Amino acid sequence: MHLYPLFRAYLFVLLPNTPYSITMQPVLKVGISPCPNDTFIFSNWIEKMNKKESRYDVQLLLADVEELNQLALRGEGDLMKVSFALLPFIQDRYNLLSVGGALGNGVGPLLVSAKHIDTSKPFTVALPGKHTTAHALFQFVFPNFPDNYKVFKRYDTIETAVSQGEVSAGVIIHENRFTYADKGLQLIVDLGKHWEDSVHAPIPLGCIVLHKKYVHQDKLFIEECIRTSIVAGQQQWPHLSNFVIKHAQEMDSRVMRKHIELYVNHFSLGYGQVGFDAIEKFLSVIRR
Repeated sequence: MHLYPLFRAYLFVLLPNTPYSITMQPVLKVGISPCPNDTFIFSNWIEKMNKKESRYDVQLLLADVEELNQLALRGEGDLMKVSFALLPFIQDRYNLLSVGGALGNGVGPLLVSAKHIDTSKPFTVALPGKHTTAHALFQFVFPNFPDNYKVFKRYDTIETAVSQGEVSAGVIIHENRFTYADKGLQLIVDLGKHWEDSVHAPIPLGCIVLHKKYVHQDKLFIEECIRTSIVAGQQQWPHLSNFVIKHAQEMDSRVMRKHIELYVNHFSLGYGQVGFDAIEKFLSVIRR
């Protein structure tokens, strides 16, 4: 009689959610976007994970930012990249990490259109998700904008929707800020600049959160892993890892590098007092 199948079944009864593994490492469900800044930040750590040099059995999910927001709302991920605007809705389940986020100056979403529009009147607009920071900043600039004129779409489909006249305007994020002019679109409002001019603080875009089922020592360990991964990527610059290139929506290496240079900055290594003050200011404004 072979004992291994019985032993494996015994493990399944005791630990039904644990993968069959000799190491029995705890599962860490990591959700990030395929955008170059996220993949750059996590690239070196992911490579170590793939080589089993991690204390976790990692399950990696690459998804659009609003898809990640929705997963976090349901508590379905462990280590997640989400919009700062989502924090008030998930603070009972997740802790904010101090590293790996996108925060800075001149990094905000842009409102673009195919032709000039009168923003004093309602216009149809495509937005990259209800819970995104882009939507929050749009509402900050247009506080009385009617909901029935908003269309929520994946961020990488918004340029096309505007170009084809599906909507009058669109709020673009990520690498699209480097490509919209080449596609015949024009800038209507720099939502990030409006925020900076009004509030005099950097723009908090996206952040990394960790599920509260992980203890404080896990949080410190993961923060250090992310910080080390960023530094390793910076030391190899301007080289782009295969992980970054493989998942980029925009395959032009020049655009990828500009994207990383813009969104991965000193705040990514640690928010510091200036960063945390900006986050608190942002959250206090969008709660109104």
